[in-house]
Amino acid sequence: MYNIIIFPYDDTLNSILSYIDENVYDVKGLVSPCGWGYCANEIKIGRKNLKVYGNIDQVKENYNSICIVNSRYDLDFEKYILPVLKECKEKNLDVILCRDLLKEEIKFVKQYIKENKLHIIHEKYDVSKFQDEIYDINTPVVFIVDMLTEMHSENVSSEVYIELEKRGYKTYLLSAKKEKKLINSVDVIPEIVINNKGYNREKILKFNHYIKQVEIIEHPDLIIVEAPGNLLEISKMVTGDFGSGAYIISRGISLDYVICNMPYFSGFSEKCDDLGQCIEARIEAEVDAYNITSQYLDLADAEENGVIEYMDVSRDLIVDEIKNNEKIYYLQEKMEISRVVDDIIKKLESYAEIELI
Repeated sequence: MYNIIIFPYDDTLNSILSYIDENVYDVKGLVSPCGWGYCANEIKIGRKNLKVYGNIDQVKENYNSICIVNSRYDLDFEKYILPVLKECKEKNLDVILCRDLLKEEIKFVKQYIKENKLHIIHEKYDVSKFQDEIYDINTPVVFIVDMLTEMHSENVSSEVYIELEKRGYKTYLLSAKKEKKLINSVDVIPEIVINNKGYNREKILKFNHYIKQVEIIEHPDLIIVEAPGNLLEISKMVTGDFGSGAYIISRGISLDYVICNMPYFSGFSEKCDDLGQCIEARIEAEVDAYNITSQYLDLADAEENGVIEYMDVSRDLIVDEIKNNEKIYYLQEKMEISRVVDDIIKKLESYAEIELI
């Protein structure tokens, strides 16, 4: 059992930590730089309410590990990460490294922390060797992607995964976020696929080969892929990854069912299909379901400041409009998760009927 402190905490982690495998990881504290505005807040994680501290020394609970995670804001390695590593070394604590670091920083961490105390989160299977060939993937793939950047709607893939498992489908979930490996039975997309280095051709082939390994070794009924990044740019100043992550995945495998997460906007039920044509052109696949999240984006503010800040929207505004289009969902509610899983199963069963004919 790892009794862990999460550092550096911000609210983008909430949807991940709520599903953490409590049989392996017991979160004892959340630590966040004070300038981020979370200190002294109380956050509900699983069955516990945890206070956010500005310093690791303030955590009173007994802990034996520190989990270093990715965050909304950049942190200087020497100023913020190195002191945490020093504390781990001095106190003989385990280091669970989810955070994306530079190659030289990872090299330093490996030399600085004892091998038996360092746990670097990465993909389950090796993709260092690959052939110049695209393999057919016979397992159905459910692809979940955010329309815009910084939406942080990882709970959708988790809930769909849980519902499919409940119904007896052996499901394999691949996430773009390393922190999701803190959840039982979740894998991460190979880093080579989503980092900023290398050629797209190599990334596409390696992702295809990775999924083929999953298919052969794991024998899942379905594979859920949670896309990295976003599909559309908000403006010339706020671009995200230009849909590059989604592009690589959509070229590496066929997408059998697509869920697109979209923020709330006025009249979305009438405009979704038109907007969907732009989305479908990006991934060359039909969007089967639009999930409207409880988020509203002030485009003018994002354009002026170059920073994404979503505002909360009442569920009633969304739920009233959902009735106008059967392809639109509000996947923050269990009933809607059940409805979209019904649709996934219905579509995949139609594939089986076609094969039989």
